Amino acid sequence: MKDNLTYGAPIIFRTPFWVELPSDTEVRLQLLPLSYRDYITIQELQYLISKYPNIQSYDNTKELIAKSIITIDNAAGFSNNLQFVEQLPGDDIEFLFKQLFNLSVITEEQVTNLNSLFDIFFDEKLQDDNWDCETCIHKKLQGFRACAFIPEEERDENYDTSFTYKVNNKLYTQCPKSIMDHFVINQACAGYAALKAGILPEVGGMGDQTTWFVRASSIMLSRFNQIEAQNKIM
Repeated sequence: MKDNLTYGAPIIFRTPFWVELPSDTEVRLQLLPLSYRDYITIQELQYLISKYPNIQSYDNTKELIAKSIITIDNAAGFSNNLQFVEQLPGDDIEFLFKQLFNLSVITEEQVTNLNSLFDIFFDEKLQDDNWDCETCIHKKLQGFRACAFIPEEERDENYDTSFTYKVNNKLYTQCPKSIMDHFVINQACAGYAALKAGILPEVGGMGDQTTWFVRASSIMLSRFNQIEAQNKIM
Protein backbone atom coordinates (compact mmCIF):
# COMPACT_ATOMS: atom_id res chain seq x y z
CA MET A 1 0.00 0.00 0.00
CA LYS A 2 1.29 3.46 -0.88
CA ASP A 3 0.20 6.16 1.54
CA ASN A 4 2.93 8.74 1.02
CA LEU A 5 0.89 11.46 -0.65
CA THR A 6 1.52 15.03 0.40
CA TYR A 7 -1.09 16.27 2.84
CA GLY A 8 -2.81 19.46 1.75
CA ALA A 9 -1.25 19.59 -1.72
CA PRO A 10 -1.67 23.08 -3.24
CA ILE A 11 -3.70 21.99 -6.24
CA ILE A 12 -5.60 24.92 -7.69
CA PHE A 13 -6.37 23.47 -11.10
CA ARG A 14 -7.44 20.01 -9.91
CA THR A 15 -4.38 18.01 -10.99
CA PRO A 16 -5.28 14.27 -10.93
CA PHE A 17 -3.30 11.92 -8.67
CA TRP A 18 -2.85 8.14 -8.52
CA VAL A 19 -3.48 5.86 -5.53
CA GLU A 20 -3.16 2.11 -5.06
CA LEU A 21 -5.87 0.28 -3.14
CA PRO A 22 -4.59 -1.20 0.15
CA SER A 23 -6.49 -4.46 -0.45
CA ASP A 24 -5.07 -5.02 -3.92
CA THR A 25 -1.79 -3.47 -5.10
CA GLU A 26 -2.65 -4.36 -8.70
CA VAL A 27 -5.55 -1.91 -8.80
CA ARG A 28 -4.76 1.78 -9.25
CA LEU A 29 -7.16 4.68 -9.36
CA GLN A 30 -6.65 8.12 -10.81
CA LEU A 31 -8.63 10.65 -8.80
CA LEU A 32 -9.50 14.32 -8.98
CA PRO A 33 -9.37 16.30 -5.72
CA LEU A 34 -12.75 17.15 -4.28
CA SER A 35 -14.60 20.24 -5.33
CA TYR A 36 -15.43 22.77 -2.61
CA ARG A 37 -19.08 21.65 -2.73
CA ASP A 38 -18.13 17.99 -2.17
CA TYR A 39 -15.66 18.96 0.55
CA ILE A 40 -18.47 20.72 2.42
CA THR A 41 -20.64 17.63 1.95
CA ILE A 42 -17.94 15.49 3.59
CA GLN A 43 -17.65 17.92 6.50
CA GLU A 44 -21.40 17.67 7.00
CA LEU A 45 -21.20 13.87 6.88
CA GLN A 46 -18.43 13.82 9.48
CA TYR A 47 -20.45 16.07 11.74
CA LEU A 48 -23.54 13.89 11.42
CA ILE A 49 -21.51 10.72 12.07
CA SER A 50 -20.04 12.28 15.23
CA LYS A 51 -23.52 13.17 16.45
CA TYR A 52 -25.38 10.11 15.22
CA PRO A 53 -22.99 7.08 15.10
CA ASN A 54 -25.63 4.78 13.58
CA ILE A 55 -26.25 6.98 10.55
CA GLN A 56 -25.83 5.27 7.14
CA SER A 57 -23.03 7.41 5.68
CA TYR A 58 -21.26 5.10 3.24
CA ASP A 59 -23.76 5.57 0.42
CA ASN A 60 -22.90 9.29 0.12
CA THR A 61 -19.20 8.59 0.57
CA LYS A 62 -19.17 6.02 -2.24
CA GLU A 63 -20.90 8.45 -4.59
CA LEU A 64 -18.30 11.14 -3.88
CA ILE A 65 -15.45 8.68 -4.46
CA ALA A 66 -17.01 7.41 -7.71
CA LYS A 67 -17.49 10.99 -8.89
CA SER A 68 -13.77 11.71 -8.36
CA ILE A 69 -12.47 8.67 -10.29
CA ILE A 70 -11.03 9.38 -13.75
CA THR A 71 -9.30 6.08 -14.52
CA ILE A 72 -9.28 2.57 -13.04
CA ASP A 73 -6.26 0.41 -13.87
CA ASN A 74 -6.21 -3.41 -13.65
CA ALA A 75 -9.92 -3.82 -12.91
CA ALA A 76 -12.55 -5.02 -15.36
CA GLY A 77 -16.18 -6.07 -15.49
CA PHE A 78 -17.75 -2.89 -14.08
CA SER A 79 -20.07 -0.74 -16.15
CA ASN A 80 -19.48 2.44 -14.15
CA ASN A 81 -17.39 3.89 -11.32
CA LEU A 82 -20.09 3.58 -8.68
CA GLN A 83 -20.53 -0.11 -9.40
CA PHE A 84 -16.79 -0.60 -8.91
CA VAL A 85 -16.71 1.42 -5.66
CA GLU A 86 -19.73 -0.37 -4.20
CA GLN A 87 -17.97 -3.74 -4.29
CA LEU A 88 -14.86 -2.44 -2.46
CA PRO A 89 -14.24 -3.54 1.15
CA GLY A 90 -14.72 -1.03 3.95
CA ASP A 91 -10.96 -0.52 4.41
CA ASP A 92 -10.58 0.58 0.78
CA ILE A 93 -13.51 2.98 1.08
CA GLU A 94 -12.02 4.47 4.24
CA PHE A 95 -8.59 4.77 2.60
CA LEU A 96 -9.92 6.52 -0.51
CA PHE A 97 -12.13 8.78 1.59
CA LYS A 98 -9.07 9.85 3.62
CA GLN A 99 -6.90 10.41 0.53
CA LEU A 100 -9.54 12.51 -1.21
CA PHE A 101 -10.18 14.61 1.86
CA ASN A 102 -6.49 15.22 2.71
CA LEU A 103 -5.45 15.99 -0.87
CA SER A 104 -8.28 18.48 -1.28
CA VAL A 105 -7.72 20.79 1.67
CA ILE A 106 -5.37 23.59 2.59
CA THR A 107 -3.52 22.84 5.83
CA GLU A 108 -3.35 25.17 8.82
CA GLU A 109 0.42 25.35 8.24
CA GLN A 110 -0.21 26.65 4.72
CA VAL A 111 -2.78 29.15 6.03
CA THR A 112 -0.16 30.42 8.49
CA ASN A 113 2.37 30.51 5.65
CA LEU A 114 0.09 32.66 3.50
CA ASN A 115 -0.68 35.03 6.36
CA SER A 116 3.05 35.33 7.12
CA LEU A 117 3.57 36.22 3.46
CA PHE A 118 1.84 39.54 4.02
CA ASP A 119 3.68 40.25 7.28
CA ILE A 120 7.01 39.62 5.56
CA PHE A 121 6.62 40.90 2.02
CA PHE A 122 4.76 44.04 3.02
CA ASP A 123 7.15 44.99 5.82
CA GLU A 124 8.93 48.19 4.74
CA LYS A 125 12.27 47.18 6.29
CA LEU A 126 12.35 44.04 4.17
CA GLN A 127 11.86 46.00 0.95
CA ASP A 128 15.37 47.47 1.24
CA ASP A 129 17.74 46.33 -1.53
CA ASN A 130 19.85 44.54 1.08
CA TRP A 131 17.00 42.05 1.55
CA ASP A 132 16.78 41.24 -2.14
CA CYS A 133 18.01 37.65 -2.63
CA GLU A 134 20.42 38.53 -5.46
CA THR A 135 21.88 41.43 -3.46
CA CYS A 136 22.24 39.22 -0.40
CA ILE A 137 24.10 36.59 -2.45
CA HIS A 138 26.35 39.28 -4.01
CA LYS A 139 27.22 40.63 -0.55
CA LYS A 140 27.67 37.07 0.78
CA LEU A 141 25.22 37.59 3.63
CA GLN A 142 23.46 34.21 3.34
CA GLY A 143 25.47 32.56 6.12
CA PHE A 144 24.96 35.48 8.50
CA ARG A 145 21.22 35.54 7.83
CA ALA A 146 20.84 31.74 7.93
CA CYS A 147 19.39 31.58 4.45
CA ALA A 148 17.25 28.45 4.10
CA PHE A 149 18.53 27.96 0.54
CA ILE A 150 22.08 27.11 1.67
CA PRO A 151 23.23 23.99 3.62
CA GLU A 152 23.05 24.34 7.39
CA GLU A 153 26.81 23.78 7.74
CA GLU A 154 27.45 26.90 5.62
CA ARG A 155 25.59 29.15 8.05
CA ASP A 156 27.49 31.15 10.65
CA GLU A 157 27.75 29.32 13.95
CA ASN A 158 26.20 32.23 15.83
CA TYR A 159 23.51 33.01 13.27
CA ASP A 160 20.68 32.26 15.68
CA THR A 161 21.85 34.94 18.10
CA SER A 162 23.54 37.36 15.71
CA PHE A 163 20.57 37.50 13.37
CA THR A 164 17.05 38.05 14.60
CA TYR A 165 14.20 39.79 12.89
CA LYS A 166 10.81 40.58 14.35
CA VAL A 167 7.72 40.79 12.15
CA ASN A 168 4.33 41.30 13.82
CA ASN A 169 5.68 40.03 17.14
CA LYS A 170 7.06 36.86 15.54
CA LEU A 171 10.80 36.36 15.95
CA TYR A 172 12.74 34.89 13.02
CA THR A 173 16.26 33.53 13.50
CA GLN A 174 16.87 33.17 9.79
CA CYS A 175 15.92 35.16 6.73
CA PRO A 176 12.10 35.19 6.77
CA LYS A 177 11.95 35.39 2.96
CA SER A 178 13.83 32.14 2.46
CA ILE A 179 11.66 30.00 4.73
CA MET A 180 8.47 30.66 2.80
CA ASP A 181 7.07 27.85 0.68
CA HIS A 182 7.40 29.58 -2.68
CA PHE A 183 5.31 27.05 -4.60
CA VAL A 184 2.43 27.52 -2.18
CA ILE A 185 2.79 31.30 -2.41
CA ASN A 186 2.88 31.27 -6.23
CA GLN A 187 -0.20 29.03 -6.37
CA ALA A 188 -2.07 31.28 -3.95
CA CYS A 189 -1.08 34.40 -5.90
CA ALA A 190 -2.28 32.77 -9.13
CA GLY A 191 -5.54 31.88 -7.43
CA TYR A 192 -5.97 35.41 -6.11
CA ALA A 193 -5.22 36.95 -9.51
CA ALA A 194 -7.77 34.67 -11.16
CA LEU A 195 -10.43 35.46 -8.56
CA LYS A 196 -9.71 39.20 -8.75
CA ALA A 197 -10.12 39.05 -12.55
CA GLY A 198 -13.39 37.16 -12.20
CA ILE A 199 -11.90 33.98 -13.69
CA LEU A 200 -12.50 30.57 -12.14
CA PRO A 201 -10.23 27.59 -13.03
CA GLU A 202 -13.18 25.18 -13.24
CA VAL A 203 -16.42 25.56 -15.16
CA GLY A 204 -19.28 26.53 -12.85
CA GLY A 205 -19.46 28.55 -9.66
CA MET A 206 -17.33 28.66 -6.50
CA GLY A 207 -18.74 25.31 -5.37
CA ASP A 208 -17.15 23.64 -8.41
CA GLN A 209 -13.64 24.91 -7.59
CA THR A 210 -11.12 23.09 -5.41
CA THR A 211 -11.19 23.78 -1.69
CA TRP A 212 -7.55 24.89 -1.90
CA PHE A 213 -8.40 27.49 -4.54
CA VAL A 214 -11.39 28.81 -2.60
CA ARG A 215 -9.60 29.13 0.75
CA ALA A 216 -6.21 30.33 -0.52
CA SER A 217 -7.60 32.98 -2.86
CA SER A 218 -10.07 34.10 -0.17
CA ILE A 219 -7.22 34.56 2.32
CA MET A 220 -5.28 36.58 -0.24
CA LEU A 221 -8.33 38.71 -1.07
CA SER A 222 -9.08 39.33 2.61
CA ARG A 223 -5.50 40.34 3.46
CA PHE A 224 -5.16 42.64 0.45
CA ASN A 225 -8.41 44.35 1.47
CA GLN A 226 -7.05 44.67 5.00
CA ILE A 227 -3.82 46.28 3.74
CA GLU A 228 -5.76 48.67 1.50
CA ALA A 229 -7.97 49.69 4.44
CA GLN A 230 -4.91 50.28 6.66
CA ASN A 231 -3.26 52.42 3.98
CA LYS A 232 -6.40 54.55 3.67
CA ILE A 233 -6.48 55.13 7.44
CA MET A 234 -2.79 56.08 7.44
